[in-house]
Amino acid sequence: MDIIAWLNTNSGASQVVLAAVLVGTTIYYAFQTRKTVRVLEKQLETGVRPIIVVDHFHVADESNKEGTYCIRSNLVNVGTGVAVNIVAEFSYTDGGRFVGRSVNAIDYLKPDGEQSSHHFHIEKKAFEHLRYTEGHHGLAAELDCTVSFQDIHGSKFKTQQMVYYTKTDRKIAPEPGTLRML
Repeated sequence: MDIIAWLNTNSGASQVVLAAVLVGTTIYYAFQTRKTVRVLEKQLETGVRPIIVVDHFHVADESNKEGTYCIRSNLVNVGTGVAVNIVAEFSYTDGGRFVGRSVNAIDYLKPDGEQSSHHFHIEKKAFEHLRYTEGHHGLAAELDCTVSFQDIHGSKFKTQQMVYYTKTDRKIAPEPGTLRML
């Protein structure tokens, strides 16, 4: 009986305390829900992330832009999302001195291989002063190929692979096991 009498006399104070506990619990769960939403958004973005791998390039003499080579590309999107604004850049592997960059971008590359274009244009002077060495690839220049691209959310990514440009057949082929995400 004493407890009921005490609750009757202090009902206002007990309601204030219980309401404060309820408000605190609601705020806590609101923050936890927000954290969960952020994690889910991140998972969604990474779940549709493109990853571009160089299969090979072939440098052709023909060009529709003055002073450039047409480079037919065989890029593969091994990720699950569409890659857009794809650009290739070449530099030396021993110190990273810049060699050349594509002057145009491939608009898109889907995971199933469909792409807007299959070629880049790169300035001819990029290939005029390459250092060639004799090795297991024949007379070749060892380069890093950095491919820059975006996903459909606008996030920017880069992949880099060591490639060999063979002077005789004018192909740029990747060295297996050298793919890196930057």
